[in-house]
Formats: sequence, structure tokens, C-alpha cells
Amino acid sequence: MRDAVALLWLGSFLTASLSAAACGDSDHQDPPAGDGSPVGQPDTGAGTGPDPAVCPVDTCEPVPLAADLQDAVGIAVDDKRVYWADRTSGLIQGRSLDGGTKVEVAAGQGEPLGLAVADGRLYWANFGTGEIHRRELGGGLVAELAAGELGPAYVAVDGEFVYWTSSTSGEVRRASLEGGAPETLAKGQELPVAIALDQDHVYWTTTTEVKRVAKSGGLVESYAGVQPGPESLAVDDAHVYWVDGIDQTVVRIAKEGGEVEVLATAQPTPEGITLGGGHVYWTNGGDGTIKRTPVAGGLIEEVAAGRTGLKEIAYRDGAVVWTETTTVAAVHLCGCDLAPP
Repeated sequence: MRDAVALLWLGSFLTASLSAAACGDSDHQDPPAGDGSPVGQPDTGAGTGPDPAVCPVDTCEPVPLAADLQDAVGIAVDDKRVYWADRTSGLIQGRSLDGGTKVEVAAGQGEPLGLAVADGRLYWANFGTGEIHRRELGGGLVAELAAGELGPAYVAVDGEFVYWTSSTSGEVRRASLEGGAPETLAKGQELPVAIALDQDHVYWTTTTEVKRVAKSGGLVESYAGVQPGPESLAVDDAHVYWVDGIDQTVVRIAKEGGEVEVLATAQPTPEGITLGGGHVYWTNGGDGTIKRTPVAGGLIEEVAAGRTGLKEIAYRDGAVVWTETTTVAAVHLCGCDLAPP
């Protein structure tokens, strides 16, 4: 994550080929949705996500959701679809976990990176052109929530605000979902990238620290002092989790502070991280694996291997989804021989 954003930051200043028949991917796609039409076709029972009580597969093999992308990065998932951003092409697309029609959410975006989805709306950051955008997935035009940002990278959203890291300006910012001028919550941050929320705080990573601030602003707190290279992060009710690309670890710390707990070591270039079903999941860009361990540590299991260009990861209803450079894929965990939570 951080290396990719650093290269983009420097740039602002200075084949995975899959068979459509085998993969279930299709060239068929709904018409562009930026004209205000609903994203995708009306729901008819299909394309609403898998039924958690019924396993849709009998294998642990990854299921491709998109192929022939140019530089897939950000990913988000709701109860209907997985959404991804293709930075180079400027396309934001989606597809249901059970393999419905691929849909277009927005086109012509300026190097979109991070995505977040909530309450029927998709939010994203355009790193190259400095905007924060939103699209009503039930229909509506792309709305601009902020412009003139310097290197907006990743986004998070609650019921009132969208939050983002501006990596070039070194700021953490937010804007009301109802419109209005953005607010700065923290400044002077060294290449802030990943971002996450809980009920009261905003969390983010810099090149050497994991930090937080109250959602309304105030004192910026640093967790655990200087870290070698924190990348993506995630939070639950009690802990903050992150992967460290330099130390090659997966770790967590209690929100009230204390000692850093190491959940996994010797992970080759860990990139993305997510939580779900009592586990921590992460992508290893160095060896093309996706792994998991219980949130409190323990057995480390391999969910997928042999992947190329792994980036971000998300979890929903017993499925793990991720982006690679040219591919978006998913594993339905019910088809895997994994230890129970």
C-alpha cells in the first residue's frame, strides 16, 4: 500500500490472463452508471450476495470476479457487491459475490485509490485529481464532496462524515455527508495512507507510526512509538491491528495502549489487512499468499496462494475478497478445510 502511494506521490512531483469460460468473467457489463441510473439491474433474488447458510462452492479455489484490469487497488464490499477501483483506467466497478453481472459505478476518475461503502453509497478518493467523490448505488450522479486535495489516498465513512488521508499534504481530513467545507483533523503527518474508524476515533498510519485523533479533532495520539513500517490497519471494539511491511509482521495493540502483540512473523511484504469471523486476514505481496489467524493469535492458516500483485483485502459473510494488479478474486471460506473460529 505505502510503496504504491509513495510512487504516486513522487509522480505528482517529478498477466494475469483468465479465461472467461473457466472463470465466469464476462465482457458483458451494464451501461455506464454515471448518468444517474441505478447501478446494475433491479434485484431479482440474484446478485444480492451469498446466503451465509448455503455454501455456494465446494472448493477453496479463488473465484475470479474481474480480470484484465490495469491496476486494481482499493476494495469495498456490502451485502450486494464487491467494488474495486482500477487506478490506471479510472474505472470503479462492482460485481456480486455469487457472480452476477459486472457493473460500472464511475468512469474517467483521476487515479482512484481507496473505497468505502455504507448505507447504499460508495465513496472514493481520486489521488491524481484531488477529489473525494460519492455515488448513490440506487441511482444518482457522482457527487463531489471535496476538491483541491493533495494526494487523497484512502477513505472511511460513518453516518455523518467521510474521512480521508491526504498523503501529499500530510493531513487527515473529513467532510460532512451533507456538504460543506472540509475540516482538518491532523496535519504535519508523514505520508498518511491507511485509515479506519471506530465510534469515537479516526486511526491512520504514517511511515513510522500508528496514530489516532477524536473524530471532532483534538490531541493526536501515537500508539507504541516508532514502528518500522506500518501499512494497512483495521480496528475492532478493543484493539488496533496493522501489518508492518518492513518488520514483516502482523500485530495488534489494545486501544487503551500497552504492549504490541505480535500475531504473525516472517510474512513476506504484508500489504492489506481486514477482520472477520473472529480472524485477522492479510495479503502477502512477497509470496502471493493470503493468510489468517485468530484475532488473539494462534494457528496461522493459508487461505490462498500463487497470487500475483496482491493489494487490498476485505471480508463479508464468510467470504474473503481482494485485489491484485489485474484481477479481483474471492474465496468462500465454507469451501475451505480451515480450523473453526
